[in-house]
Amino acid sequence: MGIEENIFKLSMAIKEFDRLAKKSEKEHLKYEKKVKDAIQKKQIKVAQTHAQTSILHKNYAVNYIKLSAQFDAIKGKLQTAAEMAKVVNSIKDVTQSVEKTMDMVNLDKIAETMTKFEEGSMNIDQITTHINQETGRVLQNTAPQREVDDYILQLSDEHNLKVKRKFDQLVIDQEGQEVKENVSNENSKIAT
Repeated sequence: MGIEENIFKLSMAIKEFDRLAKKSEKEHLKYEKKVKDAIQKKQIKVAQTHAQTSILHKNYAVNYIKLSAQFDAIKGKLQTAAEMAKVVNSIKDVTQSVEKTMDMVNLDKIAETMTKFEEGSMNIDQITTHINQETGRVLQNTAPQREVDDYILQLSDEHNLKVKRKFDQLVIDQEGQEVKENVSNENSKIAT
């Protein structure tokens, strides 16, 4: 299998990751709407479940985009390798040219030849630095409860829905009235 074939396969994988990212983004928006609807219906548990799913799909979309970028970086490395083969041939020609030039001791031609060589190696260094930065990122697939609660509060604020944070739990207000929970009764039930 040649380098060109691998480059083609990576291009196809990149397109697939981009497609999956768009699909996950659609799912994220679909569940975001379900969170809003559940909040309006005063169903906080349902809203939390949909919020977790929405965040999960959002993270999937981000991860697919990251994978696409990483595969693109790998594709760039392979393209660089293919070009390196060409550079090797070019270096061979340069070396022969340097030998001929050395025979004639023409320092201007040597300087010109070395400048061309340095330009090629600087491009490779820049590509390698970029690839190393892209492949060093870590993927994240979890949605902590705090993030879910914050997300529900954000959506409720955006859509002017009544949600309150009370005792580190979300509580939906009835008609804008603050819900009063008897926490001491619940704690005493748990203790017995």
